[in-house]
Amino acid sequence: MQQVVVKNVVIQGGVFTFNFLTSLAIPVLLAHLLGRDGVGRYGYYYRLFDWLAAIALFIMPPILIRYVAELRGQYRISKTWNLLKKSFWLQGMITLLVVFGSTLYFFGILERSRTDRVLFMIIQLAFGCYSFGRIGESFIKGYQAYGRVAIAGIISTIARFMGLSILFSMKEGSLFAAILVFSGSQMIYLLSILFALVDLWRSQPEMGNEPIAEETNLRSRMFEYGTSMAIASLFSMVTWNFIEVFFLDYFWSDKSGYAAELAYYTLAISLAMFPVRLSRMSSETLLPAFSELYGGRELDRLSRGYETATVLSTVIGIFPCVMAWVLAPSLLAVLFPLELLPTVIPFRLLLIPSFFLAISYPGGAALPAIEGHRFFLKWAVMAALVNLVLDVWLIPKWGAVGAAAVNMLLQTAGSIASILYVGIYRKIGFPLMRVARSCGAAIMVGFLASGVSLLVRRLNGSNFFCLILGILGGTLLYIYFLRQWQIFGNNERQFFIRCQRFVPTRWQPRFLVLVAWISALSENIEPLEK
Repeated sequence: MQQVVVKNVVIQGGVFTFNFLTSLAIPVLLAHLLGRDGVGRYGYYYRLFDWLAAIALFIMPPILIRYVAELRGQYRISKTWNLLKKSFWLQGMITLLVVFGSTLYFFGILERSRTDRVLFMIIQLAFGCYSFGRIGESFIKGYQAYGRVAIAGIISTIARFMGLSILFSMKEGSLFAAILVFSGSQMIYLLSILFALVDLWRSQPEMGNEPIAEETNLRSRMFEYGTSMAIASLFSMVTWNFIEVFFLDYFWSDKSGYAAELAYYTLAISLAMFPVRLSRMSSETLLPAFSELYGGRELDRLSRGYETATVLSTVIGIFPCVMAWVLAPSLLAVLFPLELLPTVIPFRLLLIPSFFLAISYPGGAALPAIEGHRFFLKWAVMAALVNLVLDVWLIPKWGAVGAAAVNMLLQTAGSIASILYVGIYRKIGFPLMRVARSCGAAIMVGFLASGVSLLVRRLNGSNFFCLILGILGGTLLYIYFLRQWQIFGNNERQFFIRCQRFVPTRWQPRFLVLVAWISALSENIEPLEK
């Protein structure tokens, strides 16, 4: 189990490393291709795609991941594949209903131009491909075969980047072409997932005809879990899927600054989620592992895994958030057109919930695994109501800044609630002191980098030099603080040691020396394995 989790975390880290430049380059290419107004319209349609996907996928993926993982190895392979077939049929019906309902709303109620309707149809095509692809992806994740999912994600990202690069070289700044490239990348994603499913099916061994374990209350548990998660997911979309884009469209569409406000907010969303991407991708591997441990009542191992994952997610995620907050003006000035510089304020506001998300991602994975769906439902309903009230109050007055402020308040509160419920109320265990030291180290380095960057900018005047110096110097200083403040314990140290087998052979000794230096804590820590 431990080795499988380590392998999946390393795979997700490798995907992040491979896609780092391409993922960051995509919003930059879009900004230079489409301009400020085009970026706003593209962001609107992307959020529309995100909402269609969230509505259609609110029930099946978490059920598939959780129960395929919990029951994996207990039933014959054919039974799990029958579950996948039924999931595809059910998802197909849900997708058709969402397409039909959204078409009636977009074409019948909203007064949109012919161009907008064509773009909406292309987004629906992308949504259909993504919807079926997510079902296959969830099934594969239930088997913890993250390598196959990683390949599909890499292929899709590369296809999208190459398409936008071709448009940039041709100087084709058409919103229609950019959305068509996005839709094509989702088709490629679906085909890659289907190939991965075929490969997984061929690699599975035959099993007996009888179940190894009894299906005690399985259907009733799945029904209760699925119903609670479905209703909670529908309400949580208000808080976590940036419904503020549509409030901006509604309240500001007849105002002069509409396109600018939409561009600032949608660009801020894309940039603010980037610093915690590695934490999110790594934590996604935990749901099937936590489900297996909880299903086997191995609560001690689950607790140790949750604490280790929380420390690692915090260390990895909070430092980029702090540095992005400090260097936001230089970052936007170097990468984007000057007309998008007002994005700094909503970007910084959205980085605050990203900071707390980095800490709470493992808790978000543990919450459904330990059957915390009742708490999730109660919180989602309450947060959605408060979110809507604040949207109606703040967005008409403050535009993008008001939308980002609502996200900051509700998403931060949601992350803290998840931490308190999983770590404190359910007594899974929360490494408070080490998380606090990690946050302190990141914030201290951020303040130092802020002072240095201001000084360098005043003396040199170069935003690029300020950005490079802040990133390199801040990273080295942060690693030093991690060692001095004894952030890593024995569990994290052993995790890194297990990662050595995924490091090239000639680099393994140096890797272990680095692990020993960073995590050298005290006398009671066992020596490094040879």
